[in-house]
Amino acid sequence: MKQINIIEIILLVFLISGCSLTIGTKYPEKKSSTAKKNTATSQAIVQTKGVWHTVKKGENLYRISLYYEVPQQEIKKANKIETENIVVGQKLFIPNTTKKSPIFALTPDTMDKPYTGEVKTTENTTPDTKILKNIEFIWPVEGKIICDYGQLGNKGIDILAQASSKVKAARSGKIVYTGITAKYGETIIIEHDNEMFSVYGHDLIIKVKQGQSVKTGAIIGEMKNSGKGRKYLHFEIRYKDQPVNPFNYLQKD
Repeated sequence: MKQINIIEIILLVFLISGCSLTIGTKYPEKKSSTAKKNTATSQAIVQTKGVWHTVKKGENLYRISLYYEVPQQEIKKANKIETENIVVGQKLFIPNTTKKSPIFALTPDTMDKPYTGEVKTTENTTPDTKILKNIEFIWPVEGKIICDYGQLGNKGIDILAQASSKVKAARSGKIVYTGITAKYGETIIIEHDNEMFSVYGHDLIIKVKQGQSVKTGAIIGEMKNSGKGRKYLHFEIRYKDQPVNPFNYLQKD
């Protein structure tokens, strides 16, 4: 296994986070009345990049967060809301994104995509497949695919899982990062042979330490069981710091 230095790890974490920084971000200040809140919010927009999203029928905060690739907590903080309850017609400011508001509603019909058991291939689109065709990863957790590789700009796949489900190392390797990333929250990165990495994040409780070696199938974390809403694991496979289609490597069964 090729050893990587601290600079390479920092670069990888930076890439995984989508090159987004949350330090120093200014959000609207809480006022005593709705009118004052709206005024404060409008004034704050010039201090941070973002877009306005008008809630459509069938949408929820989870799918809005998924589409814009902005954590739900950031959206709630930016709009001074404490719950995930939103209503049709409500205007939400989505911070730290340049994505345009979609003309379609963010509903299961337009976003959620169940996994049918078919392994997908991307010949002529992922140059690593011929070089690394014999490398195999196991599924890190059981569940339904709710956002596929490349869908809505996803650099991996999002797997809907039961709360408290165990998260496993998809392949043997060394834990090179455990911590918080701006994009995925609690995050684990494992370095494998052949300059490959696997990334685990979002609704995750970390159960391993940086520098630890793990075998394929070892428990590295578990899905969170607190709070409302569905829990999902964000999973990526990377080759030479670049995301690749996980379906080229994950076991079919």
